[in-house]
Amino acid sequence: MTGANAGIHLLAWLPGLAPERVEALVARAEAEGVGLYSIAPYYSTAPERAGLLFGYGNLDERDFDEGVRRVARALEVVGRSAPTTAARRG
Repeated sequence: MTGANAGIHLLAWLPGLAPERVEALVARAEAEGVGLYSIAPYYSTAPERAGLLFGYGNLDERDFDEGVRRVARALEVVGRSAPTTAARRG
């Protein structure tokens, strides 16, 4: 990873997670010690899919990898706690 100290951001779409569950994921990730941001505030209307903005400036590769593991745990918990929009339609 290069440019880690440049304050770079990453946008991640989350297929399989209902957009209304993003705030629960952000809260769960915070409990895991990771700060995430919903993309929803950057839209004039609610987005049709779930997305997150990751800021990883000033992280080394080890910290980044640990953060990804923590987000995965949070996603696992939040994903199990409510069905996705697609699952409710089916």
